[in-house]
Amino acid sequence: MALCTFVNSQSSVAEQASGDPLHDRIVSVGKLLNDSSVARQVESSDLEAATDLHQKARTKYAHAIALNEAGDVDAAASSLSEVVTLMYAAAGAAHKKDVATDKTDRDFRNRRASVDALLVAYQHILEEKGVEAQHEALRDDIAAGLGRADALAAAGETAEARIRLDHEYERVKIAIEGLRDGDTLVRELHFDSKEDEYLYELDRNETHKMLVSVLLADKLSDDRIKEKVLLLVSSAHELRINAELQAQDGHFEKAIETLEKSTKELVKAIRGAGVYIPG
Repeated sequence: MALCTFVNSQSSVAEQASGDPLHDRIVSVGKLLNDSSVARQVESSDLEAATDLHQKARTKYAHAIALNEAGDVDAAASSLSEVVTLMYAAAGAAHKKDVATDKTDRDFRNRRASVDALLVAYQHILEEKGVEAQHEALRDDIAAGLGRADALAAAGETAEARIRLDHEYERVKIAIEGLRDGDTLVRELHFDSKEDEYLYELDRNETHKMLVSVLLADKLSDDRIKEKVLLLVSSAHELRINAELQAQDGHFEKAIETLEKSTKELVKAIRGAGVYIPG
């Protein structure tokens, strides 16, 4: 019914004499209401608040035309101003929804990248402990869960996708935290040379750097934790630089010891933030 009123109002506008002082204003507001980029933005939004405001603007526009036809020019002009206000309020509501959607999508992508990084770290630790076969079923199940999250996101169900993604994120974290034998990883590895062992420790150190970034991402908002973590990470960084310099000089045995110290600092940083990992 409201749409018919609006159409009839538009027809009435077309029939008005060009001498009408509000004629041009009525036409321009009608275009804003129906044929503008603002109108298209509102119409493309499925947000109820934006749709309701748009409908109120249509009703107010029809009322403005009726007032003008009745000779109440001042009241008609006031109603047209209200139409413009309602339209931009509707556009604002639609824009907020778009911004919220963009943020949700961006948060999902960032979380997905964190899960991928965590999975890489998980794989490194499995290889380090030599227990890949025992975790194969869990890894496959996590991969399936991530696939479902991706499918939900692709279908536009980003909120549900994020719930699924967070679930798989926690599963990977718990799996990593569960990979422990006392305080250290069980490593019975044999290397052909000290250089090979150094490269192994370098890779292990890189894995723990990644774990700091991924596992502590949600904890660094606490200034006390952040300060402690940054001190330990800085110490680990200096030790790694020293190890790399020692390796460049061919002192691989010293470099291995220095790298192990660096990795221990990273483990302290992670545990100090309240996250247990083996190491």
